[in-house]
Amino acid sequence: MDLIYWKDMERTGMVLTGLVVGLLSLFQLSIISVVSTLSLAIMCFTISVRIYNKLLHVLQLGDGVHPFQSNLELDISLSGEEVQHYMQKAIVLSCSAVDTIRNLIFVVLCSVMPVKDILFISLFFCPLLFIKFSSYLFWSLFIFST
Repeated sequence: MDLIYWKDMERTGMVLTGLVVGLLSLFQLSIISVVSTLSLAIMCFTISVRIYNKLLHVLQLGDGVHPFQSNLELDISLSGEEVQHYMQKAIVLSCSAVDTIRNLIFVVLCSVMPVKDILFISLFFCPLLFIKFSSYLFWSLFIFST
């Protein structure tokens, strides 16, 4: 909610900038090239941090601890209640997504049906009517022209 209401300006600005840059890059490039470029940037960052810390350790300026040790020691296990909570959220989101897609398809079909009906009637029934009543039309034109 802090991002939506712009309470933390720096964090919100970074997120908004990231979204805009991501959308612009997806507009210009394919998703595969964007994902591969982001993966390459992340890999280059982690390798450069690792080399920097190894260099500090070799020069005996650092403590020799793994640069991502705090992340490796982080406890990411979930309790049963948390798993159940996240699964319920996932089920609710997927059901709402299916409902939204169903409504979208219904709206699209309702907006396309009149156009389809007009094309169907004009392409199939008008020639049939012309063929059926052409002899009457011919005779009526012949009678009225004489």
